[in-house]
Amino acid sequence: MLIDITKSCLSTWETMILGESEIIVEEVEHVAEVVEKVATVAEKVSEEVAEVLPENGKLKETALLIEAVSKATAHDAKLTQDFIHKVSCNKRFQLA
Repeated sequence: MLIDITKSCLSTWETMILGESEIIVEEVEHVAEVVEKVATVAEKVSEEVAEVLPENGKLKETALLIEAVSKATAHDAKLTQDFIHKVSCNKRFQLA
């Protein structure tokens, strides 16, 4: 009897934890999508700004730095999305 109650409690906790983890994964994926979009726009804008600034100036250097950081950020956000997708697919496959 005690074993049945323990199994039931563990099953309930497992279901709750899996449900919460899915919500967290979806939120992280959404954040990664937004970060990628913002970084892509920042990269384009900073590239356009850098084109019109005078050579060898601090502002141009800063715009180019922002462009490089934005590009790397967009790339990392995309990698995060890909990772989440792969983990989610593998988890669903294992649970099925």
